[in-house]
Amino acid sequence: MEPLTPRAAADVVLEGLDAQKRRFSIVGRQGSGKSSTLDAIGAGLRDRDTYFVRVGLSHDQDAPFAALVDLASQLSRSSFELLDLVCNSRVSWRDKLTAVTNALVAAAPVVLFDEPRSPGTSLGRGVFASCAHELSHAILSAEKLQVVAGEQTHGTFVPSHTVVSVRPTSLPRQVLERNWSNSDLAAAAADLLKQDVEGLERYSPLELRLAVASVARGTSARDLVKKRWSPPELVRTAIDTDALRTAVAELALYRMGAPLEVVQEQYAKDGLFAFLSDVVFIESPAGAIVHDVIAYEARDHRWLPEPGSERAHAKIAAWHKEQFESARNVSDVVKATRHEMEVIHHLTESRDATAVLSASVFFSEQYDLLGKELSIAKRYDDAVTAYERALEHDSNDAYAHHYLAYNLDAQGKQPSRVKTAYEKARELRPERARYHGRYATFLVTVGRMGEAQDAWAQALSQLAYDDGLDPALLVQQIYAPLAALLLHRGELDFAEQVLCAFPRFFREKAAYRALELRLELLREVEDETNVFPPALARELRWKQPALFDKLDSRKIVRYRPGRICSVTERGVRVLMAERIGGDPPDYAYVDFTAAELVALKAERRSGFPLAVGTFVEHVVLDDGSALLLAWQPQANALPPLDLGFAPDRYIRAATAAQG
Repeated sequence: MEPLTPRAAADVVLEGLDAQKRRFSIVGRQGSGKSSTLDAIGAGLRDRDTYFVRVGLSHDQDAPFAALVDLASQLSRSSFELLDLVCNSRVSWRDKLTAVTNALVAAAPVVLFDEPRSPGTSLGRGVFASCAHELSHAILSAEKLQVVAGEQTHGTFVPSHTVVSVRPTSLPRQVLERNWSNSDLAAAAADLLKQDVEGLERYSPLELRLAVASVARGTSARDLVKKRWSPPELVRTAIDTDALRTAVAELALYRMGAPLEVVQEQYAKDGLFAFLSDVVFIESPAGAIVHDVIAYEARDHRWLPEPGSERAHAKIAAWHKEQFESARNVSDVVKATRHEMEVIHHLTESRDATAVLSASVFFSEQYDLLGKELSIAKRYDDAVTAYERALEHDSNDAYAHHYLAYNLDAQGKQPSRVKTAYEKARELRPERARYHGRYATFLVTVGRMGEAQDAWAQALSQLAYDDGLDPALLVQQIYAPLAALLLHRGELDFAEQVLCAFPRFFREKAAYRALELRLELLREVEDETNVFPPALARELRWKQPALFDKLDSRKIVRYRPGRICSVTERGVRVLMAERIGGDPPDYAYVDFTAAELVALKAERRSGFPLAVGTFVEHVVLDDGSALLLAWQPQANALPPLDLGFAPDRYIRAATAAQG
């Protein structure tokens, strides 16, 4: 089927629903009109007096919880028992999902589902992404429901009986010939209308408004028509001032729509509100809603950095609290519940631990989300309190166990409690690579090497590539941090075991080569054969003195690389190697007196004092002269190890506690 306009696509689906077809996918790229199609379908169902519910998942981490509350609210038309159950934090997520799914099947409405989530996609990630996956699967796999899903790609979970592709618009004049708020936008729209209007049909209504703003900002109208611009390009060109970006980023935080009167009052100056209403907002009875296309840019490019984001969330939380109290005063349970959910969301995002911990949350996982925000802000003690509260509600919350341990571990506190919590998380969710990795690195940090070996062996047995796990994820969350810490601690045999487990595709990457080089150099130190600096590639060793002037015509008759092991007033001791022919090198300690160093002009040539660890090259030439050439200090340095928390944190914490 050829792509249709949203209105035409809605008619096709409505006809199919009348014919009792059960599955529909509205497929289109971002901004193509999938949500508009669902809006039109909803309007058609309302005209037919057909019962339907609408569900959508935002990109916030608590999206599945907000969606479940929303569904329960829509299903609680005559009884609030279901809503009461969903809002009971002592009931588990899966029990709530089962109850809502059963109620949904019993009521048998048409379900309009905007962007269901599936694993392995850009829309399927986050702290509680699995809950979004489960919610999506429960609805889309319920055989008795008629479901219309708006998706960027078809076939998220189950094949649809009907797939309808939508295209942006075929009515550019309808968008461009509106009454614009100022002369610049009106002139830009007129400029676009002078072009080939058919070339504008590939743009959605939102994209056309952004195109108008882009032309008003100086973009060539002809260029916009000749070459289709992507939505992000249009957003970045149209919204190009700090004031606009801040306003858009703040308004994008409103998930239920920002109240127009509040928005108009706040952004009246400098014509901001007029621009926002003409270009940015989606027209909605709920208020000012920022389209996802724009909201993605605002979020991904951090248009509202900290602490502005925290202040904005706190302000929005206060507004939702007012709405909650107003709804409660008139016994509007559904509206009050929805606003109460938003109060908790925005208080969490503003990292107001006191307010969230004193509130009545609907899901124990909301404490986990608070803990995550506090942990990111390095408010470790507050994060521990949040995770403790989560575990009071659900003692089998693996996430809470793990991050309770993590936030104590960060401070070097209560190692026995850290160990117990890490173990419990790993026991509950053995498929989580990060849980294995952090437990093993904790054991290394506190010197429990035997247990760390056991933890490593268990990780290898429980996390295999052929189980569908991403090898790169295993490297990032287990292998790399564990290998780095072991090398830092000098546990070379164990480190070598971990490096040997790296997947082959990763062994050519710089991160692996840096770890491998460190192991090789530490082995050489252990064997007393470390005479070449890290800066010199292995394949260049013994080729010729790296520091000798290649333009010097004298012949080299003897070459010995070395490393200074001690420095005194009398001179230096150097570990040196010498290779004759193709024989293996011989290693020996050689002493140079202070007088010999002066005669060799070693420090004058190097330009810095010779220190322990400096690599040198001793060269004897055919004219009987000799040189002691020293490498610059930076040649001796290895790339820094990424060790996460300070490896000595437990020692420091214990010392501080003692006084």
